[in-house]
Amino acid sequence: MFRDITEERELGAYRDEITHMVVHDLRGPLGSIISSLVLVTDILQEPGHLELSEALQPVMEISLESANRLMGLVDSLLDIAKLERQEMPLERAVVDIQPLANTALKELANSIQEAEIAVSTDFPVDLPQAYVDPDKIKRILINLLDNALRYTPTGGKSRFQPVG
Repeated sequence: MFRDITEERELGAYRDEITHMVVHDLRGPLGSIISSLVLVTDILQEPGHLELSEALQPVMEISLESANRLMGLVDSLLDIAKLERQEMPLERAVVDIQPLANTALKELANSIQEAEIAVSTDFPVDLPQAYVDPDKIKRILINLLDNALRYTPTGGKSRFQPVG
């Protein structure tokens, strides 16, 4: 039995194109939200706004962290599309992994605190440098930490260390 799958493939390609356009179009407004949050945070640091700053600073930090995480998800969706088209460029460099891990921890600090999870790190002093794409590795580390936060019970512990 033969079946014409042309229409199914065309619909699949159309769906992928629409998804890519929507995800790509999310970057603009989301970038504006992030820029606005940074601007408001900077204004709150100016003299004369200290009382207001104390009340709003935690909210602004959580909002900015959430917006940055959402931008990371949008970037990941765009990267998945690039991977499927085999168009994912890697910008490799020799880097220390520990600072990337520390950045990932910092970006999720509010979430870690809210989840009431103790996250410890254990990096050997002689950890060699790696030839990697630092941005992609940082996103991988953030995803790993985010998964640890999701699946570690409140009051639990998570250990962040290289294996191998």
